[in-house]
Amino acid sequence: MGTEADAAAVDLLRSQIPFQIDGEFVLPPRDVRVVLVDLCNGFCTVGAGNLVEIVKEEAG
Repeated sequence: MGTEADAAAVDLLRSQIPFQIDGEFVLPPRDVRVVLVDLCNGFCTVGAGNLVEIVKEEAG
């Protein structure tokens, strides 16, 4: 289904990013980009992570 370049890219990611494989991961026959799952907070947790914009609350 994928190319050798795709397999090489996945192998590179596996060597650089520590992640846990829970089972067989089969991609559907469409384009899928990077999917990140936060094991502590869950998938796509709103307001979590180091990319969250820090907003100061105004005293009112």
